[in-house]
Amino acid sequence: MLPGVIALAAAIGFGLTAAVWTFIASKRKRHAEFAVREPLGAEEIFATYYADSGLDKSVVIRLWNECAAKLKIQPEKLRPTDRFKEELAASNFWASLDDPRDDLTRYAIGEGKRFGVTIDLTGTKTLDELIRKLAAVEPRPST
Repeated sequence: MLPGVIALAAAIGFGLTAAVWTFIASKRKRHAEFAVREPLGAEEIFATYYADSGLDKSVVIRLWNECAAKLKIQPEKLRPTDRFKEELAASNFWASLDDPRDDLTRYAIGEGKRFGVTIDLTGTKTLDELIRKLAAVEPRPST
């Protein structure tokens, strides 16, 4: 019986080690994919993608930084064209267990509740679409 227990313990240990290694490797892969991008500051993101949108600059920049924090990606490495099912997707099963997109979804729902509205995230494919939906429910700051 002792050899069977040792074999089982070894198999479990190997399985856990492989799972942890895969999880860490997937996180490294995700960060490496964004690391090669040229950084774009918040001002440049706004000027390039949102200047003609009618959205408040301070709101867009705050939302941009909040989304980046939830996605666990440096804000200057994100792009409005980043797709949730492509660039921002979990790379494998293990990465999906700690998927930052889940945190972002909860944040977006919470923002809607904060302003007394329901934000329909159905069909939201890109970070740009999400930023615009979130910014649209916020009251414009007084000037």
